[in-house]
Amino acid sequence: MSNDNVALTDEDWSQFACHVVDAAMKGNRELAVDIAVIAIGHESFQSTFAERIKEMMSNYVLSERKAEEGIVELIALLLITKWPREHARCGLESNAILFSIISSIKGWLMAVIGETDEVEEVESSCACALYEVCRYAQRKMWMNWPELVDECYDAAGDALTSNITLSKEARKALLDALIMIQGWTSRNAKTLVNVSTQTEARKALLDALIMIQGWTSRNAKTLVNVSTQTYKTRI
Repeated sequence: MSNDNVALTDEDWSQFACHVVDAAMKGNRELAVDIAVIAIGHESFQSTFAERIKEMMSNYVLSERKAEEGIVELIALLLITKWPREHARCGLESNAILFSIISSIKGWLMAVIGETDEVEEVESSCACALYEVCRYAQRKMWMNWPELVDECYDAAGDALTSNITLSKEARKALLDALIMIQGWTSRNAKTLVNVSTQTEARKALLDALIMIQGWTSRNAKTLVNVSTQTYKTRI
């Protein structure tokens, strides 16, 4: 992006970062991620891109989510993409983009378990956003960020068993996230989900919730409420 005749200034890189984010929100998310990986070494690009991502993640849960509809898919792609080795960690100095994303997600987790002063609607919005990130990132999120997934699992479990202010939609989203994560860490894979801090009662409740969700899933046999079913009389 520079040669003997052209050299981009810090302001140019900053403006370019804004254009890349805007393009991502218009649907060109995979291209935007590829560009971010290439341009990550330019500090102005990196810092501006990170600031925009952080702002949009905040807007997604604080206001009408449709306003930033593509942001969860974008951050999922950024989490699971292959970064240059020197920028593969989420430190502020090595990769401000990853740092902003993971810091924001951890903020969502605190809101979900009720450790912030956010209103109930924001807590529920954070829960739904968390599920959406997991849904887009899939198992690669666990492979790339096992400790973050561990925190997501614990927070979802804590919220389901203790945060009674969450909406029905949010509780379903968290339960779906738990089921998804358990699928990532199945018996055939080395599990990194920390269950050592769960009480027996909490673990039993979560297992029951997951079991019930499995019974009533689209791919499972439908449970029939026999108390309301009408049977034909045998002849």
